[in-house]
Amino acid sequence: MLLFVFDTGIGIYLFILGFCLSMLIVFNGIYHLPNAKIEINGNEMLISGYNTAFDLRLVKQIEIQQNRILVKNINDSVVRIDNLNLDKDWADRVSNYIISYAPQLSIATATDSNVAVLISNI
Repeated sequence: MLLFVFDTGIGIYLFILGFCLSMLIVFNGIYHLPNAKIEINGNEMLISGYNTAFDLRLVKQIEIQQNRILVKNINDSVVRIDNLNLDKDWADRVSNYIISYAPQLSIATATDSNVAVLISNI
């Protein structure tokens, strides 16, 4: 196989092109891995992928779904954090983490079908 690739003139170009395309696919896959980090300090919640911290006193609703988190404030503006991969267990962990640091929030609805947990102000 290697003799064919390096013996013919076009084989080396196909090898280089194939190698470059495969590296591009690998790096694209690494770049699009689902990831997020939620950090709560006092009344501010910071989610990776969004540059501004949320004031938890102004949050009306937090909706945790399988592939995204929606944060709605009292002015009905919505911030959407995408590219997540949450199952029911991780959605429960995220909601419990938020509730442990923000006692003014409570679980309003938990549905098993689409892994959504709604957290709204009391």
